[in-house]
Amino acid sequence: MTRVLAVVIILLGVFQAGIGLWIPLGYHQFAQLLELAKATGDPTAETFDMAELRSNAAATSAVLTILGTTFLISGCGLFGLRDWARKLWLGAISFSLVFYGAWFVFDVQRGHLEWDNWIELFIVIALFCVSWWHLSRRTTRKTFAVTRHG
Repeated sequence: MTRVLAVVIILLGVFQAGIGLWIPLGYHQFAQLLELAKATGDPTAETFDMAELRSNAAATSAVLTILGTTFLISGCGLFGLRDWARKLWLGAISFSLVFYGAWFVFDVQRGHLEWDNWIELFIVIALFCVSWWHLSRRTTRKTFAVTRHG
C-alpha cells in the first residue's frame, strides 16, 4: 500500500509542478490575447486588472511548483520507505488541505466556483485521510523504523 501511495504522490507531484511551471507561459499568452481584444474594442477586455492577474499567477505558480516538488521528493522517499519522507508527506498534504481549502473558500466568495474546484478539494481530502490513516498506523511506522535502522 505504501508504494502504491508513493506512486500516486509522485504522479501528482509531476502534475502539480508541471502546472506551476506552465502558469507563467499561460499568463503571457493570456496577456497577448487580452491586448488583442482591447485593440479590437472588446468591452470585456477592460474588466481585467493585469497587475492583479500577474501577482495571482506568480503566487499560484510558486506555490504549485514548490508543492509539486515537495510531492516528488516525498513520493520518492516513501517509495524507498524513508521515515523522513513519511513526515514530509504528512506535512505537505496537511498544508495542501489548508491551501486548497482556502482556495475553495476564496472561489466561493468570488462566485467563481466550478466543477474542478470540487474535484481538487475532494482529491486533497481523500489523500489527506488515506495518508494519515495509513502512514500513522503502528505497523506502517514500524516498517519505516525497520528500514531506517536495518
